[in-house]
This record gives sequence, structure tokens and C-alpha cells, in this order.
Amino acid sequence: MSLKVAIEEIYPDLQDLFVRRLHVPTANAVVLMLDLESLSLTRGADIQKVKDIMLEVGRLLTRDEKMSDIPDAIDSLKSKKFLPVRFPGAEITLCGTEDGFWIVDHTRYAKALEDKIPLLNFDHEEERVLNSFLRLLGLSRWYLSRAVEEVSFIPEGATEDSALTVDFKRRAYAISW
Repeated sequence: MSLKVAIEEIYPDLQDLFVRRLHVPTANAVVLMLDLESLSLTRGADIQKVKDIMLEVGRLLTRDEKMSDIPDAIDSLKSKKFLPVRFPGAEITLCGTEDGFWIVDHTRYAKALEDKIPLLNFDHEEERVLNSFLRLLGLSRWYLSRAVEEVSFIPEGATEDSALTVDFKRRAYAISW
């Protein structure tokens, strides 16, 4: 997370003092998005710090997406390069929302494609935290599960094992109830 802390979580009884009287900015999604913007303009930005802030934005948005300033902050972020993307055989680079990359939403797809395509540098569990944030950014079309089509086939010359087929049908019937 950035240098801002969630005062209301640490000192709920002192929020009036910190926020209203001392004008200490609270760590809300919009403030953290502004931090992301600032980092996107920093040469050699700390990728881990970017990731930490993005995860915190995801957590905050999951709790409360009703903040009125969020659309403006999202629109402003869309023009910045703040998304950590790992390219095959390369280091992690900060990219914009229109740059070509994919989002890991399925572990098996990620393992199969990690050295072949650019991926947002978050694992599946982190992506779940970021889901609201990524959708607000308009990135839903870049989820791996939307682009991958699983295909199964039976090779020519294969024969059916009738005993296994009967056993499979029996077990499938038992769990279908």
C-alpha cells in the first residue's frame, strides 16, 4: 500500500480528529488510484509497490464501489501505463489498458501459456481480488478464459471399453442426484 493508511480501521474512534480536524487524507480507492497515476509517471517505478497498491484498490472496491469520484479516477488511469505485464522472456513492464496482454483467471491456462503470451503479473488468487478494479477499467475482454477454447478428440482407431463405459455411466448417475 502507499504511504496513506486506513485510519478508520486502525483508530475508528479518532477518525474525527485525523480526517476532519487535521485533514489527513484517508486511504480510499480514489486516493490510491492517484498514487498509481503518480507511479506510472516515475521512471523505474517499483513494480511490487504498484502491485500492492492495485491489490489494495481491489480490496477497497470490493467493499465499497459507491464512491462518486471513482469513474473520474478510472478514466484518468486508463490513459496511464500502470499495469505490470510480464512478457515472454522479458522483465515486467508497466503497460496501459490498450496494450496487448491477458489476465490470468484460470491457473491451468496460465501455466500452459505463461512463456508464450504477455500476462498481467498477478496470479489467479490476486486476480480475484482485482476483479472489480479490472472490470471498471474495461479489461473484461482480456481474461484468458474468454479467449481459450478447450477441444477434446478421440484419435482414429480408438475402441470403446464397454466395461469402463458402464462403470463411468453408473458413477455419473450416482453423483447427478
